[in-house]
Amino acid sequence: MKSIYFNKYNSWKNGLVIIPGAFFVLLSGLDMLTDLPGDHTKFFSLLGHLFLAIYWGRIFLFKNYVAWNKLVMNIKIDSFWFNTFSFNKVSNISSEKDLLKISLMHGKEHQFDLGAIKMADRDRLMQILEAKIPSSLAYD
Repeated sequence: MKSIYFNKYNSWKNGLVIIPGAFFVLLSGLDMLTDLPGDHTKFFSLLGHLFLAIYWGRIFLFKNYVAWNKLVMNIKIDSFWFNTFSFNKVSNISSEKDLLKISLMHGKEHQFDLGAIKMADRDRLMQILEAKIPSSLAYD
């Protein structure tokens, strides 16, 4: 059974990667404006961009990835590309056997095969969806 990597966008763990990355990128920009001895600009720029590449590259490193905040969710299950949807545009969620269907208000539907996913990760995904989707929504 495969597991899902869950990433809540506004968690403190993401701040541990973004804040140093932004700091080093800004520091490399300030170093370009001054005439400090040494060649620190390239090192600071490389280090900052490395931190940011780690943050933004995680979605492509994991085969099964779910990321969300209070407005949107990105889901990638057994694919290279991910599907993004806004919680307030969801019209219906149905879970039949190993298939999760998320229908949007404008008629589009996302289907995810959860057959090879651990049961604990399936339950966590459903808990996140149920917590974020308006309670007036009908679950099948």
